[in-house]
Amino acid sequence: MNEHEEEGFGLSIGDVMSALLLIIILLMMTVIQQLTVQMDKSSQFVTKQEMLRDALRVEFGADTSELFMHIAPDGEIQFIPPEGTVLFSQRKAQLDPRFKNILRRFFPRYLRTLDGLDFKDEVREIRIEGHTDPSTSGDDPYLDNIAFSQNRSYRVLRFILKDNQTKRGLDSLGLGDLSWFKERTVPMGFGLNKLVYLEGQAEIEIDSIASRRVTFRPLIDFERYMYLQD
Repeated sequence: MNEHEEEGFGLSIGDVMSALLLIIILLMMTVIQQLTVQMDKSSQFVTKQEMLRDALRVEFGADTSELFMHIAPDGEIQFIPPEGTVLFSQRKAQLDPRFKNILRRFFPRYLRTLDGLDFKDEVREIRIEGHTDPSTSGDDPYLDNIAFSQNRSYRVLRFILKDNQTKRGLDSLGLGDLSWFKERTVPMGFGLNKLVYLEGQAEIEIDSIASRRVTFRPLIDFERYMYLQD
């Protein structure tokens, strides 16, 4: 190989390396662009969750304490009874009369909030979640508590759909047609998986009364944002 051939060969290797570097840069730019788009969609999803939470806080305002309500950052409604008050008696799924009155005041306004600001189309699922305390019975405490908490969530769902006072409250707000709510709502039992603990204790101690509860969790459709057209 003469001097000119060696020089030509060297230049061709350099050209190949430059081309490969350019391809790598283009690929990295494509990946970064895709990640940016996904992050933007994820941000839109989080923003919608925050809008729902804020709308719930505006709707219930100062009534949250009177209704024993706490509105979590993701929009979950948690009913946390004060000391000396119960929502469910121990080892029972029947609703306490005070909890029935809370649900009568809560549910029509809750549904009105979900029905507004396009939330009705954004909510993929509404979970009514039942929970239990550590007191157990039967041969299999795990399965018994799952079934028991499922029964609690079912009882709440049945009550808000069947109670005549609640129906009148819904009708007064123009929300008598519950077909969309029924299509999205499911009662779920979590057993002992999400216990509530007492605060300010020297040792970790379970709050049995607060653990016997039902929560409402609206799930914004995450995939709706992930597959938005760019």
